[in-house]
Amino acid sequence: MKPDVEIKGVVTIQLFDEKGKLEREIKTENRITDSIARMAFMDYFCCRIRGNPWGVQYEYNDDEVGSSISVKDSNYTEQNGSYSYFTAPFRHFFLTDDASPEEGFARAIKGNIIGWADKSRPYAGSSTVKGTINLSESFFTESNLHFVFDFPTSVANGTFQKLWWCEMKYDSTTQEILYGLRPISRRYKLDGYTGKSVNIQAPTNFTPGNYNTYKFRVFKYNNKLYVIGVNISTGRICMAVIDLDTEEYTEVDLYTTMGLTSSSYRPSAYLMAQENNYVYMMYPSYSNRLHILNLDDNTKTEIILSDSYYNLIGKQIPEIPSNWYSSIDSYLQNGMMACKNGRLYIPLRYYNGSTSKTFILVCNPDENLTKTALYDLSTVGSPAGPFLTSAMSLDGYDLKLQSRDADTWFVCNGSYTFITDNSFNIIDIGYRDHTFDYRYFLEDTPGCAIKKYYVPSGSQIYQWQYYWSIWEPIAAMTLLPSPVTKTPTNTMKIQYDFNIQRVDPFQP
Repeated sequence: MKPDVEIKGVVTIQLFDEKGKLEREIKTENRITDSIARMAFMDYFCCRIRGNPWGVQYEYNDDEVGSSISVKDSNYTEQNGSYSYFTAPFRHFFLTDDASPEEGFARAIKGNIIGWADKSRPYAGSSTVKGTINLSESFFTESNLHFVFDFPTSVANGTFQKLWWCEMKYDSTTQEILYGLRPISRRYKLDGYTGKSVNIQAPTNFTPGNYNTYKFRVFKYNNKLYVIGVNISTGRICMAVIDLDTEEYTEVDLYTTMGLTSSSYRPSAYLMAQENNYVYMMYPSYSNRLHILNLDDNTKTEIILSDSYYNLIGKQIPEIPSNWYSSIDSYLQNGMMACKNGRLYIPLRYYNGSTSKTFILVCNPDENLTKTALYDLSTVGSPAGPFLTSAMSLDGYDLKLQSRDADTWFVCNGSYTFITDNSFNIIDIGYRDHTFDYRYFLEDTPGCAIKKYYVPSGSQIYQWQYYWSIWEPIAAMTLLPSPVTKTPTNTMKIQYDFNIQRVDPFQP
């Protein structure tokens, strides 16, 4: 049933005398007619759920659901000639084993994907997961959309309990491999998702940047960005501070405030981690030093390590032989460590020519980097589904870590970003199609948007930015009363109806 919602506007009329002085002002509400609200409602039903290309809202007919890609490509292209058929979140249909209650807003589908289908394209391939829309049995009227999906004996075998509608990015060649929920860029003209770019003052001897192989890193604390790196002219450690409330920019001579005695105390992004007001730093040129910088007063606490950090790391991962310890630093450089609950989380990919495994060593910031946990990512969990390998796996990749909250992490494998629990099991199979590195700080929201703070790289930083990554929300979900198990002896037909109250914009 369509809710009775009015669209209203406000009219203001002002009369001025010959000197420009306001004599009279009349202000009142106007009312946009019900016809417009009804048209907007029918546009979404007919154009988005039914399957009309984005931008051709006045034209809809049955041929647009399930027509061949060649027909669509010949009729609907963007300015650059790329494929642009778009049905908002009502395009792909998924079956998963999730049994959690339905909710009014969801940012990602949950559970293992048992089966799926694309309502806009029939499929006749060899996938054991993907079914097909049945066009001969589907029909569409002004008050009912009736979609029928078929799954043969070899497809979607397993137990499922929840059905989902959303739109995924996927390989258009095979039509079988998923990448993640579809990102969007149009922002719906919402000012709250407008990005910003601010130039930084002319560089000084305390402007951080990238110095040879030493990369700066961006942190956030007390609504300020902190950029810690090395100055290109002096070769010494320094820091930029950006107040996000006032946009005030200041610089700090960390070499002096930390009481350092050699310019060789140069940090690099992969050996820095932050939690609240503390930044933990180790140094490639002083491999037996761990400094803890206090952002509240810019002073340090020094810990002298009992051995080089790479030897201490290697000794606490039993699978790594001692003759590989000398390679550890070069592999650490491709990742990015983090901190949570006062412990360092250090990702390391071990590669010996035949084995490629990724570990995360959890250790105390003490003289021995004492191990408190070790995660072998070849054993962690990932929701099953027809995803591209790099879009579903952490093991075998150089990982960059950032704490998301007390219970979860952002983890980037270089091509995709995942949300994991504290044991690094992947728990969010939704939006993955973005990356981050030392130049970024991610700020999540409860919805389908992540705010990214970004400092462009260079020998001296010159700008800071923020922008939003947004993806299509889940359109609909259905929790079945009980699980359904399909076996190779079963074929399966799923009928899904959208029923609405018909509204006529041309009659009162």
